[in-house]
This record gives sequence, structure tokens and C-alpha cells, in this order.
Amino acid sequence: MITIYCEEITARVSYTFEFVFNTVFGAAYMLTADLKAFTNIPGAKFTYGRKSVGEILHFGSVGLLAETEVCEQSPDVGECRGYPALFKVVQESALEYDLFSAIFFMVTRYEEYLPHETDKHGRYLASQSIASKQGFLERPIVDLWTQLIGDALIEEFPEVKLTERKFRYINTIDIDNAYAYTGKGAVRNVGGMVKSAFQRDRDGISARIGVLRGKNKDPYDTYKYMKSLAVEFNTEVKSFVLLGDYGAYDKNLHHLSADQITAVKMMDEFSHVGIHPSYGSGDKVASVQKEINRLEEILGRAIGSSRQHYLKMSFPVTYRVLIACGITEDYSMGYSECLGFRAGTCTPFKFYDLYTNESTNLTVYPFAIMDRTLNDHLELNPEEANDRISNLISEVKEVRGTLISVWHNESLSDAMEWEGWLSVYEHLQQAARTSG
Repeated sequence: MITIYCEEITARVSYTFEFVFNTVFGAAYMLTADLKAFTNIPGAKFTYGRKSVGEILHFGSVGLLAETEVCEQSPDVGECRGYPALFKVVQESALEYDLFSAIFFMVTRYEEYLPHETDKHGRYLASQSIASKQGFLERPIVDLWTQLIGDALIEEFPEVKLTERKFRYINTIDIDNAYAYTGKGAVRNVGGMVKSAFQRDRDGISARIGVLRGKNKDPYDTYKYMKSLAVEFNTEVKSFVLLGDYGAYDKNLHHLSADQITAVKMMDEFSHVGIHPSYGSGDKVASVQKEINRLEEILGRAIGSSRQHYLKMSFPVTYRVLIACGITEDYSMGYSECLGFRAGTCTPFKFYDLYTNESTNLTVYPFAIMDRTLNDHLELNPEEANDRISNLISEVKEVRGTLISVWHNESLSDAMEWEGWLSVYEHLQQAARTSG
């Protein structure tokens, strides 16, 4: 048992220490504000706050975890034991930085509650984040900070045993569009051919006609391939299906389409299927619930996992909506334009609502790699993509965290802009399977 003394045990303190000592370390711990009782407790212990207590191990605080409001923050950025760090402390401390505050700041996405610019889809821009500005976006810095805390604790108390985590890989697939041409109906197919004609895309016209005449397989019909690799590599797979009403950014088949239902059930054979709330749902409980109900009717079971289409979300509204709809797992925590760790961590964590100062039962699963980031935004070729993927896998394995990737059925088509990219997906599956 590790005993921790804090002058005041706030909701923020409880949340942060639960993440560090329970979620990451898997260690038994106790928080107390009773100084007299604390001093009489034997064994491993330390204090956290602005004042130390005698010669007892002490971690200094900048006061962030004692606050209750969301305020403008300008954390000092420097280096702690060779790693970038936030919130330098001025008092005597086991570490020169208040890493508990730094962890809270990153994991709660504190900076996304502050005034910021958004892109055309209303999304927070990665370039505004402190991780991007300071150059540590592609490092699971929160997990590295927890290691520093653990090292300081074990140095003082060698008898302390912290659970050694195991590397985990979750392969996630988004089904934005079940098929390129199949099931689209006469109007959409004719419109597609007209568009291709204007663009002088003869290959596109030929491919569409070939599928509609039954001569060729639909390029987005990659379900058997995905299943074969999931079986071959014994991979944990999660998938998210778009079932919103048709719109400018929601091009899926109708939710009652036999082809759409077939695709959902094929994914359910080898993955755990969740909802992909549509762009048009607009963070409205009724709209998101309607789409969840559609998926539940297809699968005949309750749905508890989700990822936002276009990764379109804002704090804390989006997560409050998901909670209201009974969602307990979200996989949206990542950037579309950059690789890396949006919340600074490769460890799933509970969403903390900064406005209510409450921890919730929604577990956030942060991803680090997405196919469209590699191809569309970074404009990498397959070899370059493989190198970047390998680097991120190494980062996650170093801290024995959870690697989550995002792929799409269409990007496994080996056609159009995805020609040659099957090798990237297979490299990811192979590299992530190797134990870390």
C-alpha cells in the first residue's frame, strides 16, 4: 500500500492519482488529508502539495489540481530527467516539475476547453496544442511521466512493486461507405458516372460499370480480406459503422439497405461493432440515439462503443451526448491531420468533465495512427508510412501501452489513391503483433 498525503483531496487530485496509481501502475494506494495519521503510517508514502513534511518524500505542486475553474494556463515547459515536462515547481521536490498537474492537463484535454481556432469542420487544430508546439506529439509523454514518478518512488522505497503492463494492439476499422457502387441505386450511380465524365475519369466509369454488371467485385468490399488478416494475426478488432441520414459528409447506404446490413453483419463476424455517429448528427442526443438504435436493430444487441465520423467533436459536449446515449467507450481521441497522441497517452482513461469537475464512466481509447493521416494529410508514400508507423509502435512498446490504429474498408481496396497501400496495413499488423 502506498500512502499519499494531500492538504486537500479534490476531485482533480482523486482523478489524477487514480489514473497514475490504479490505471497505469496497478498499485494499491490511499489518499489522506489527515497529517497526524499519515505520519504514523509505516511503509511507502509521500506528500503532494506546496509544502513538504519533514524528510518524507515530497512531490511539489503548482496548484492546478486544487482549482475548480477552467482558467487560462501557461505552463512552464522544460526538461525533466531527459523528457519534455510541464509545470515547473519552485519548492523542494522529488521532481523539478509537477508531473501530476501535467498529466491532468494533457489527459483531460484542458487546452481544448480554452479559446481556440477550429478547421472548417469545427475541429480543434493539432498545431495549437502544446504537444505539437513543443515537439512531443508523437511520444506518449504522459506514460513517460508516470515512469518518472514510479522511478522516484522506487528509488526511495525499493520494496514498492508496480505492475508491469503488457503491450496491447487494437485494430479499428471505420465503415464510412460500405460499398463504392453496390447498393447505391440508379440515381446515385448515374450521378457518379456523370461526375466521372466531367472529370474525364474513364477508369472510374469502367470500374463502376464492371461492378454493376457483376463482372468485378466492388473495390470497397474488403471484408473477407480484413477477416483473413484478423484471423492470421489473431488481432483484436473494433469497427464503427456509419448509419446516419444521407448528407454532404455522410455518403453511407440507407440503414435499411440489404447491402448495408450485410456489410455490418460481416464486420460482426470478426470485430466488435460500434456506432460511427454521423457528421449530420450534430452532437444532438436524439440524432445519435437514432443511429445507435439502427445498429442495435441490425445486430440485436446493445451498443456501447463509438467513434465520431470525421473525428468531429468538442469538449465537453460530444462526450456528454455519448454518455446520455449509453456509450461507455469512445475511440475518437486523435487528430486527423497528425500522427501521435492527442491526450499525450497510449493508455485508455476515463473522461473527466472539467466544467462539472467529475470523472465519468466513459472510457476514452486514444489512437495514434490513421490511414488518411498518412496518405492524405502527410502525403507519404507506403515506405515512408511504414517508417512512421514503426516509430510509433516502438514508442508505445517502450511504455507497454495500448496501440490503436484507424483504417477504413475503402483504404484496403488497393485501388485509386490507395493503390500500393495494402503493404502498409500488413506491415502494421505484423509489427504490432510482435510482442513488446
